[in-house]
Amino acid sequence: MMDSALAHQILDDEDAHVLEGHESAMLGIGHRCGQPTIAVYDRDELIGSFMKMNQWSFEAAQEWIEFNIEGAWIGESTPMILEKIE
Repeated sequence: MMDSALAHQILDDEDAHVLEGHESAMLGIGHRCGQPTIAVYDRDELIGSFMKMNQWSFEAAQEWIEFNIEGAWIGESTPMILEKIE
């Protein structure tokens, strides 16, 4: 398991896009063959983080994330949002 500070240093060194203020939702670092290193976030934790930060409802946070994060391509270092399977 990787230390959080080390993970952020690696992401900074790789010029990966990170979601500032939502560190609690970060699962770790994603590695892909021939592609830049990316930040990986837990979708449910990210929704909760946006709800808390902005005093939003679940639906408002989910819609914002779907449109502005999941629906956005900001280059090869776009973060990945992971939806866990129960």
